[in-house]
Amino acid sequence: MSMPLNGPVIRRSSPLRASKIVVPMTVGALVIGGATAVFGFADYPVDSLAPEQVTGRWVSTTREAPGELTIALDGSAYSTNLTILDPHYSNPPIVVAQGLTAEGGWVIGGDNVSVVLEDDGRRIQFPLLARSSPFQGLTLRTYVGDPDGPVQERVFVRED
Repeated sequence: MSMPLNGPVIRRSSPLRASKIVVPMTVGALVIGGATAVFGFADYPVDSLAPEQVTGRWVSTTREAPGELTIALDGSAYSTNLTILDPHYSNPPIVVAQGLTAEGGWVIGGDNVSVVLEDDGRRIQFPLLARSSPFQGLTLRTYVGDPDGPVQERVFVRED
């Protein structure tokens, strides 16, 4: 079934009755009495970010790459026990920094948050994409891998 850009189409057993539900992505189907309903929710990009939306303490939900990132309203950023993976494809992923506790800064560009941390004279760039979902709210995510191949996602949720 092809899906229009603004969401899936629900088709019922009667060809005269079709209604449209606007959702970001289809994740399931339900069949009841011969009628099929397609439903789902997924994360979606945030059009533009305000600094107040991203300031706070963010904790990684990824077991393989743990850590915390604190983003302050004054433009500073702090990492605590943070693991940063090289965003380019490698299997297994290359660890750029492990257990990193460092200071730096951040800027917003559209739905991107670019964090730069300083560690013993080394500048580590840490790009994050802001996404929102009905279940998790606003999250910050990094992606590691080839855009045309396998990609690993790392999710940060706000803890404050």
